[in-house]
Amino acid sequence: MLKYIKTPSNGIVEHYSSYMNLGEGHIVDLILATRLSLESDNPLWLCIQGASSSGKTDILRMLKNDSDCHFLYDLTGVSLFSGANGAGGGYIPREVGDEGILVFPDFTTTLTKGKYTLDSIMSQLRVTYDGDANRITGMDTQRREPWNGKVGVLLAVTDEIERFKKKASGLGERFLYFRHTIPEFDTLGFKSKTPNKFPKEEYDELLDIGRKLDPLDWTDEMRLRVNNAAKWVSMARSSVVRDSRTKEVVLFNSPEEPYRLVEQFHVLINSLYRVHMDTIDRTWSIFNEIVWGCVPFERFAILILMINEMRKTNTNNMTIRQSELADILGYGKSRLSYLVEDMCLQGIITKEDGNIFLTEEFGTLWDGWRGKELVFSKY
Repeated sequence: MLKYIKTPSNGIVEHYSSYMNLGEGHIVDLILATRLSLESDNPLWLCIQGASSSGKTDILRMLKNDSDCHFLYDLTGVSLFSGANGAGGGYIPREVGDEGILVFPDFTTTLTKGKYTLDSIMSQLRVTYDGDANRITGMDTQRREPWNGKVGVLLAVTDEIERFKKKASGLGERFLYFRHTIPEFDTLGFKSKTPNKFPKEEYDELLDIGRKLDPLDWTDEMRLRVNNAAKWVSMARSSVVRDSRTKEVVLFNSPEEPYRLVEQFHVLINSLYRVHMDTIDRTWSIFNEIVWGCVPFERFAILILMINEMRKTNTNNMTIRQSELADILGYGKSRLSYLVEDMCLQGIITKEDGNIFLTEEFGTLWDGWRGKELVFSKY
């Protein structure tokens, strides 16, 4: 297997870190990994969420002159596939062709569209993920050959996406999520810096070397870790539907089957391997962040508080009182009660005498994927 001591990705991370406060710079690795995921049969679908002006759009520009990356700034319900005269079958058959990466620098604007339009967009994205437009997509198959291909998707979006994630829609199940957070702004130490020229040579070299690498040699331990993570995420983000007026539970959906997540996690690790030229600690740190990013934020907050409580007591007893959660999170009594009830219904946590703790299944899965623990400074 080919090995490299220094990778071109280091230079690219250093370039952006020279004029932006990116912390560990994992966002750079993930954008490069999404590009290299075109070497897989099913490219990555990755959503990068973060505050405005946190550097998402600037870093995405590294893909701007890549002929396999296609930037879109707005969508309608018939943008991607269309049977209209002159549409050429829609953007994907006409512009992307057999394979490519769709890049949305600001998907927040799409999320604000009306329900009918948004449903149509999500339907076309689901067809895109499946790589087969033989089904009804607005294309007139009598006039045009149905589209087949493989397309990855890279979204940049604000935390508005959390509203979407809570519903665990069919599209959400296709995405991996990364919460792009940056260190606190240093009012004294900050100095505006003029960015150097983007290291295009390193970018081209990375793509060239990444394509030539031998496939990653997966171990049983790695597979088990990914499988546990996929099952854990499927439970953690399963949705509960409540009546908007009475707040009574109307439906609690069974967790998605984890097969699609397993596939996306495999592609993620394989693609990060191509970026890093090996599987290293950084690879698994990024993987852990992606797993946590897939959990809707309110549930994420509760789980992190329970983990921190376990660390403070130096035991394996992941328990916390609901009253403590209310004090720390600042949620209203009703909001927290509904959230805790939803998580109980989905088998994530259980409650007894005001104490909340992980269910045995969910805790076992957590132990199975976490590896080296991350430090969450926010809580």
